Parts: sequence; structure tokens; C-alpha cells
Amino acid sequence: MLQEQYEKHNLEMQPYLHYLAEYQKMKPEDIGRHLEIPYDEREGLFRLRFMGKNYTVSHPELEIHCLEEPDGQAVLCRDIHAKILVLRYFTEGDHMQATGSLLSYRDLPWGEVYYRQFYGRCMMRLARMFGNRLADFRKPILQPGVLFWRA
Repeated sequence: MLQEQYEKHNLEMQPYLHYLAEYQKMKPEDIGRHLEIPYDEREGLFRLRFMGKNYTVSHPELEIHCLEEPDGQAVLCRDIHAKILVLRYFTEGDHMQATGSLLSYRDLPWGEVYYRQFYGRCMMRLARMFGNRLADFRKPILQPGVLFWRA
């Protein structure tokens, strides 16, 4: 039986390579129109805001540059999980207008399907890590640049 050779970081690389190939097959004009993301045809770049920072994303190469800080510090330039998230958004996402309301994971489309995994992998990990020590939980959340905490 033929076995595939797996890289050390296969859990990241296989999805990354899959979604990158899908992204590269797509017409950038279609992505921009469907997701309402500005695309500059002359430069071959999308303009994207991700986690409070502005980026350019090339098509089809997926070269990513942050417009506000060095690329080495910008999460979307250095983190493969962030890149996979953006690739999945480009290839499978749907544009939704912001409402200003906070939603639970369960309230998102298909959120209920993944809620148990999210609950176990995220919520219960935080609960085990911090327990009833709310002050310890707030300390890292209130650091500059963290945008999701509302006390």
C-alpha cells in the first residue's frame, strides 16, 4: 500500500495548499464582487481589513503585506492559521453587512453544527485555564490591540 509522506505541520499545510489552489483557480473580479472586497485590477491586489489592520493580498500568488506595521509583526503575514481563514473566506465566504451586534458562535450560519467542537476546544479550555479567576482572564484581554473585550 502506498503511503503519503506527511510534513511535520501537515494539519496546517494540507488545508493551506488546498484552499490556495482553489483561490488561484478563481477569478479575482468574481471574488471581489461576491465579497464586496476592493480589487485593483492594475496592481492585482485585494485591499482587506483583518483584525484591525489593513492589508494588500495579491492574486493569484497570495502575497500579503500589511499597510500599518512591518509584515513580520502582522498576524496575517506570519500566521498560517490566519492565512487559511482568509483563503476560506475568499473561496467559500459570503458577504454580510455588519450590524453592530455581537453574536454567539451558535447564532452564525452553521454555527450549531460546529458548536460542540468550539465549546470543547475554546470555551472549556479557557474555563480550565482561568476557572473563576476573572481578573486573571481580563488582564491579557485588556492589553492594547485586543479589540473584542467589552467590560
